[in-house]
Amino acid sequence: MTRIPLLVQRAVGGPKPFAYVVVYAPQYKIRGKRIRLFLDTGANDSTICETDAKLLGIVHKKLEKPRTFKGVTGCTIDGYPLQNVTLRFRDEDDNVISIDIPEIYALKCTQKSKTAIEASKSIPSILGVQFLLDKKFKFFYDPSDRISYIERDDET
Repeated sequence: MTRIPLLVQRAVGGPKPFAYVVVYAPQYKIRGKRIRLFLDTGANDSTICETDAKLLGIVHKKLEKPRTFKGVTGCTIDGYPLQNVTLRFRDEDDNVISIDIPEIYALKCTQKSKTAIEASKSIPSILGVQFLLDKKFKFFYDPSDRISYIERDDET
């Protein structure tokens, strides 16, 4: 059994589960930068927010044509696909668990209004439900006791 603890932290709307991961994608010159991902079961796709994209050194104009996302903030955001990215988690015994994901989107606000730009800054990087399904993880979340984790049976 692989169990990856998540941190329950305060965010907009109350306590939310977050994973801290180290991102590797040498083909995009991303070599071991740490970001925080909100585990969002209401989102299908996994995304890297604009702030984290800058931290990772992602150059949007060098990526493939974006897909348009409509954020909960109401602003339209372009998501540029990054393929074959490795996320490194720590399990409950502090072992490094590397998980390859086929696609994650680097977000960039394309609207020019100050309101839209500010709203886009409130969007976190997200680990979507498709990650859980594809990697066969179960999700446990108890916000009152501030306990959260994902787990799966070890592959044989």
